[in-house]
Amino acid sequence: MSTVDDQAPSSEPSAARSWLLLGLVAVGLAAIWRFTPLARLLDRAYLGHLARTIAAAPSAPALAVAAYVVLLLLLFPLTPLVAATALVFDPWRAYGISLLGALVASALGWVAGRLVARHRPRWIEARRFQPLRARLQRRGFLTMALTRLVPAGNFTIANVVGSAIGVPFRAFMLGNAVGLQPGLLLLTLLAHEARRLGWVR
Repeated sequence: MSTVDDQAPSSEPSAARSWLLLGLVAVGLAAIWRFTPLARLLDRAYLGHLARTIAAAPSAPALAVAAYVVLLLLLFPLTPLVAATALVFDPWRAYGISLLGALVASALGWVAGRLVARHRPRWIEARRFQPLRARLQRRGFLTMALTRLVPAGNFTIANVVGSAIGVPFRAFMLGNAVGLQPGLLLLTLLAHEARRLGWVR
């Protein structure tokens, strides 16, 4: 009669392939930002020009939210997106666009994290990590809120990891929504004030 431990090694090749694929995706995204025209988005002047172009369109808010989602899922950093939005929209509209775009991207990141969780490597499932995973799952709201209050690392990667370790969707989204507030408000108001004073155009 086989045990779970006897059967576990057979799943290892599949898990290894999944993680190899994720690694290749990460390398591919890094190459995209380095060697394709998307690299221009990392230039502050060009990003500001693009934001103004979007703002001039009749469906500007919807286009801006869509741009947020696409760029965040491509691992673009959140901070310059918020700043660029605040430079071309009035503060409250810029804040709403930033929050909605970030939350939609977060929800998609949660879905991606659940897909990743299906192929967690065995060391994550090890008994010694179970207490940590259990605490993170119980305190999912606090985990995600603190992640946003102290924005270390990439926005989307943090979402995928939070989902993969088992943070429930409701706690995940509420934690994101609450934790994003201070940063979004501060960046939006600072960028708007800089534009008002003529420091940036």
